[in-house]
Amino acid sequence: MSFTVWGLGVVLVAIGILLLKGLRGIFSAFIFTAPLFITVVSTIPLGNTVLRTSYFFAIIFLAGYAMLKIPQGRKSIRVHKDLFPVFIYLFVITCSLIMPFFLKGDLQVISFDSSIGTLQSIEYDKLRFRLSNLTQLIYPYFQFILYAVLATYLHKVANVKKVFKILMFSSYLVLATGVIHLILVQVGDISLLKWVNVIVTGPDNFKSAPTGGILGLPRMYSWASEPGYTSFFFLMILSLLSGMLLTDNNFLGRRRKGIDFIFFLGGVILTAGTTGYAGLVILFALILLVKISGADVLNLKRYLRPSIIVVLVVLILVMVNFSSVSIFGNYIGNEHLSKITELTGSGLTRFTIVENNINNFLKSPILGIGYGSERSVAFSTFLLANTGLLGFLSYNFWGLNLMKKMWNILQSKFASKNQKTFALGLFLSFGTMFLLMQFAKSESLFLAHYFWIVAASMLALHRGFKERKKKLT
Repeated sequence: MSFTVWGLGVVLVAIGILLLKGLRGIFSAFIFTAPLFITVVSTIPLGNTVLRTSYFFAIIFLAGYAMLKIPQGRKSIRVHKDLFPVFIYLFVITCSLIMPFFLKGDLQVISFDSSIGTLQSIEYDKLRFRLSNLTQLIYPYFQFILYAVLATYLHKVANVKKVFKILMFSSYLVLATGVIHLILVQVGDISLLKWVNVIVTGPDNFKSAPTGGILGLPRMYSWASEPGYTSFFFLMILSLLSGMLLTDNNFLGRRRKGIDFIFFLGGVILTAGTTGYAGLVILFALILLVKISGADVLNLKRYLRPSIIVVLVVLILVMVNFSSVSIFGNYIGNEHLSKITELTGSGLTRFTIVENNINNFLKSPILGIGYGSERSVAFSTFLLANTGLLGFLSYNFWGLNLMKKMWNILQSKFASKNQKTFALGLFLSFGTMFLLMQFAKSESLFLAHYFWIVAASMLALHRGFKERKKKLT
C-alpha cells in the first residue's frame, strides 16, 4: 500500500478530527470530500485499486457508527420498511452472478479495461466468472449500506440543512479548481497543475483538453474529475440551489443563492460537455413538471432572473467570439449533436458498446450476464446487460420511489416551508442525476458519494415529514 502526499495529510487530519470532533467531525469531512473525486489517499494492492478521500472518511464513519450502535444491542438497530426497494435490488444483482456459469464462453463481452476514445480502444473478451464480478459487487453493497446509515443519521431537518451547507462549501473548491485549470491551460502554463495532480492523485496522469470548449476555451477539468463528471456535480448543486430560489427560502441568503446559481450555471456551460447540456434540459423539464402539477411552491420570477443574466452573458460572448449565431450553431452541432446524429468520434464508440450490451441482454433478458461482467456507457444498458430486466426494474423502482416521496411532500399541506424547500431541491437534484445516468457515464457515476448523500437526504427528509404529518393529523 502506497500513500500519496495528499493521503498522508488526510490521515493526519482524520486523526485530529477524531480526537477533537469525534464522529460528527468525520461525518462533515466525508460530506466535504464527497465531490473531490480525483483526490486519492492510497493505492491498495488489489487490482491496483485506489482509496479515494471520501471513501476513506466513509469507512471511518461507518466503523465509528457501528461501534456506537452495536454495544447498545438490537434495539438500537432498526431496519426501516422504506429500505425494502434496496434489498430487492441487491438480491437481484447478487443472484445475477450465477449467469456467467451458465453462459460461459458463449458471449462476447466488453472488458472494463476498455475506454471510449476510439473503436480501437474497445477490448473484447469471452464471458466467464471472474474475481472482478465479486469486487464490482462490493461497490453497490457499500453504497447502499452507507445510504441506509446516512438516512438514519440525517433524520432531522437540521442535519439535512447541514449537509446542504457543507456541500456548498465543497462546491466552491471544485469550481475554483476548475476555473484555475481552465485559465492555466488557456495560457499554456500547466506545470503547476501537473505538480498538484501528483500531490493529490499520485501518478503523473495529468489530463486536459486544450480544445473543444465553448468560446474557444479549453474544457474545464476540476477536482471532481473530467468535464463530464464536473458538470454532473455542478448540476447537482445547481438543482439544490434551484429548490431554494424557486421556493423563495432565505436559507442561504437571497443574494448569495442567486450569485451561486449564476456561477454554477456558468460552470456547467464552461465544462463544454454534452452531459452537462443534456442535464440542463432535464433540470428545466423537471421544473416545468412541478409547475404544471400545481404545487404551490414555485417563485419563477426570482429563478428566471439569474438564468436570464447567464444566458445574456453567454449570448454576448458567443456573438463576439463566433461573429454569428450560425457559427455557434455549427460548434454545437460538431462538438455535441454529431455524437448522436452522425455517430462520429466517441459517439460511434458509445453506440458500438451499447449495441453489444443490448445484444447480450437479448440473449439473457431476465438476469443478464452477471453483475460486473460487461462495461457500458449508460447505466440503463449496463443494468440490462449485466442484471437483465429484474435488475433494471428493481433499480428504477428504488429511484422513482424516492422521487415520489419528495413529490408527496411538495403536494402536502402538512409539510413545513423548509421541508418543501429541501424536497424540491432534492427532487430536482436526484431527478436530474438519476435520469442523466440512464444514458450517460454508466456505473462509474454510481461511485460518486454526493449521489448517495442526496438520496439518503431524501429518505431522511421523508421520515421527518411522516412524523410531522402524524402529529398534525
